[in-house]
Amino acid sequence: MGGRFGIACAVAAVAVIVSACGSSGVTTTPKAAPPVGTSNRSTTTVCRPLGTATGSTLTRVCGAAATATTGATNNINLHLTIDGMYKSQKVQGTVIPGSLRCTPISTGGKQGLQVTWGGTVNGVGQVSGDMMFAGGTTSITFGDGESQGEASLVLKGDYQNRYGASSATGSGTENAKAGYSGGTIDGVLWDGDTASAPNMHLQGDWDC
Repeated sequence: MGGRFGIACAVAAVAVIVSACGSSGVTTTPKAAPPVGTSNRSTTTVCRPLGTATGSTLTRVCGAAATATTGATNNINLHLTIDGMYKSQKVQGTVIPGSLRCTPISTGGKQGLQVTWGGTVNGVGQVSGDMMFAGGTTSITFGDGESQGEASLVLKGDYQNRYGASSATGSGTENAKAGYSGGTIDGVLWDGDTASAPNMHLQGDWDC
């Protein structure tokens, strides 16, 4: 309420305490607006485009960062499991997705993809990682000495004990769908440069 109408109401309120200005006499308490980043819907995980790349491919961000800037809702299409050893302890579980970013990259004039993701695992805590496909590459075989791509995994923000796989380390594969619209991974990532190092099996799929 503002302007001259608000002033008139204030004057009327002083003169007649029991009367209501601009209403039928029934007063209601306005509901507070929801905080930024929330929604009245039950699902608030969303994805929003961040930019463009070659063709019509869009960089997309999913999760809380996107929720605050759009009213739309959408599930994060990230389905990963981990299984391995972390600091001499067994770690196993399903990643509860919290964020997913698919960023087009260019290598040698050809389009590729960088995927970064984050989430939690029950009994473990925060996990995050990335997967990279160099330009023009859609199939990676870790440890083959020639594949142009990589994958990494970090538990509890412990980057000193980061697990990784590339052409030089790890084993297994990661594959991208046509147009880099998503992909799969089934790889063993090493915390070191040899197969005897602690490792983590990362398996699953995602859609950008």
